[in-house]
Amino acid sequence: MEHKISPNKPIRDVKETEAHAKVFFEMLRIKQELTKQILLNWHKEIFSETKPDIAGKFRDYLVRIGDHLATDWQDVEALMLDLMRQIDNKPKGEEIIKFAAAIHYRFEKIHPFGDGNGRIGRLILNFLIWHAGYPMLIVTYKKRKSYNNAFKKDEENFIKYFLRYYLSIHKKRYLKSTS
Repeated sequence: MEHKISPNKPIRDVKETEAHAKVFFEMLRIKQELTKQILLNWHKEIFSETKPDIAGKFRDYLVRIGDHLATDWQDVEALMLDLMRQIDNKPKGEEIIKFAAAIHYRFEKIHPFGDGNGRIGRLILNFLIWHAGYPMLIVTYKKRKSYNNAFKKDEENFIKYFLRYYLSIHKKRYLKSTS
């Protein structure tokens, strides 16, 4: 994107990547609390051009992600309402990193959208971290496999994985700020 060169990918993927980048930079500037409507808007902005039938809507069908059967679609709305209540009660200070990891894990297990759950989940994660004054986490392609494998574990083990990964990337910066 920086050099305005497209990889050898379908145009749909390129358009979604451009839309995701736009949403990402908008996320950095948001000055309000995270809401369900913001999540739906992010999803709509990313997919309205490429997948208008699912853009900005929670799914109304079952999905499987590898071996994991996502939450029944009939429970998505209630579970997302509960998740948004949890986000409203977020902790202050360093606990936000662990909290953001837990919210990210829970969101991915709900898997509320027909597509784009990883992208929206990472936007939520980084929204919580960034707006609490901490550096964000960008999951590199090299780390994608171990990151995805961490979701196969329970929440506690995912959080441990996440904290190790986060600190391995930000430890120098974090240690300087605490000394």
